[in-house]
Amino acid sequence: MSELLYAKQSGLAPHSNSTFSPVGQVDYLKLPHIPLTTFDVDREVAWMQARSLNDASVPDGFPIPYVSPSILGPGTQNYGPFIVNRTVRDLEPYIASPGDEYRFSNPNVDSRHAVGDNLLDVAICCMDDIGAQFFVDWTIHAVSTGKMKLTPGKFWSGNLRRREGGLVWIIDRLNKYACMALSRAWVQKWTFRLARPEELFARRALPLTMVYPSPNHPSYVSGHAAVAGACAAVLALMMNDPTLESEAGAEVLALANFTFLGRWAAGIHWAKDGVDGLRLGWETVMYSNNSLPYPPSPW
Repeated sequence: MSELLYAKQSGLAPHSNSTFSPVGQVDYLKLPHIPLTTFDVDREVAWMQARSLNDASVPDGFPIPYVSPSILGPGTQNYGPFIVNRTVRDLEPYIASPGDEYRFSNPNVDSRHAVGDNLLDVAICCMDDIGAQFFVDWTIHAVSTGKMKLTPGKFWSGNLRRREGGLVWIIDRLNKYACMALSRAWVQKWTFRLARPEELFARRALPLTMVYPSPNHPSYVSGHAAVAGACAAVLALMMNDPTLESEAGAEVLALANFTFLGRWAAGIHWAKDGVDGLRLGWETVMYSNNSLPYPPSPW
């Protein structure tokens, strides 16, 4: 068996079906796969070994820049009503019991310190399956403050008061496309069956510091990254900022990078999982709306 092949036993059965319907005329589950090419396993292992959870930096050559937890808002407060004062202490009930799914496997992690500015805190912020919620909260904040400038176009009517153009409608688009991208990522995972870092490090008898355990399914691509890429694409089209170069667009791009960076920092994903997952989510939105030729992804 190749050392790169996922072999961990899982209670989750691979499947290619989805309960989510495409919004446009394109069956998004039949889109071309993001190919698993140019996967440099030795470089990926070196990056993983070079992580320092107490530092605010990423290894040289890493494809995603470091993004501070401050992107979530002032101090430890996130945009919007869902995640408020999200400190590590808030998560303690979920990680305090031995054997709990989210119990930290790293005995050196103190679960009672507040979110600061290092890779450990980025990893903890991305522990739960709340990738789309980051973008929902950001949108609530950006629309309410006027930071998000909406432009008429394929997604947007230009009138916030119109039924199809209200904040609930925007949030619906974010969640719908996040689900579509996640379904497509799931197909990718079982198509390529790439081993998680945890598996490969064990096969090479190498130590691996993990902030929380790996999920029981293959690594490539990252579902969190796919969700983030899809949400970034939705907001890019709504703001008519396909390159995410405006002030608001730069925040959306940083939030997408942050969402994946935490999963890599936790030791459960390769960098390749993140970059291609972000691309997959972006392309899912563009394809599904027949937005061809679509703007190239920022990743």
